[in-house]
Amino acid sequence: MLGHKTVSKTLDTYSHGLPDMQKDATAALDRLLAGSGAELHAPSEQGDTG
Repeated sequence: MLGHKTVSKTLDTYSHGLPDMQKDATAALDRLLAGSGAELHAPSEQGDTG
């Protein structure tokens, strides 16, 4: 078996790094989108995908 025996052990071990990882990922995505001219659009309530 791989991994920890319980989810709580995994979270206790690794969750301290998650806030920093999320900030880093958000900043990287911001840089990527700023350079590409891409915009993010939320889907409409009618289920429109385009």
